[in-house]
Amino acid sequence: MTLGEKLTALRKKKNYSHEQLALELELSKTSIIKWEQDKVKPSFENLLKLCILFEKDVNSLLQNVTNASFIKEKNSFSIKSTKIEVPAIATELLKSVIDNQIQIQNLIKSQNELIERLIKPE
Repeated sequence: MTLGEKLTALRKKKNYSHEQLALELELSKTSIIKWEQDKVKPSFENLLKLCILFEKDVNSLLQNVTNASFIKEKNSFSIKSTKIEVPAIATELLKSVIDNQIQIQNLIKSQNELIERLIKPE
């Protein structure tokens, strides 16, 4: 399976049109179509956006993809011999986003518990 085929399958699984996915990623519809046709590969920044949108990590997104492979060097991978360095800040930023999401979930849970106490007759 190519990266384009995998992206097509993930997009369809989420019931997104090309236009909807482009809007979510703040890109053009043409970019999405070119990715799916394996004419162009997404940047690492866009791969991260796809991972977040499709709820996958980079490894699982690229797993079993014939035109993408990991290099053993830290913080890099290649797509058809094109090496892309992942800045350490991107790794830290992603970790920060995940930590923030966990904090938000905990706050929502606490808020819901407080609301239940307020509306429950004693």
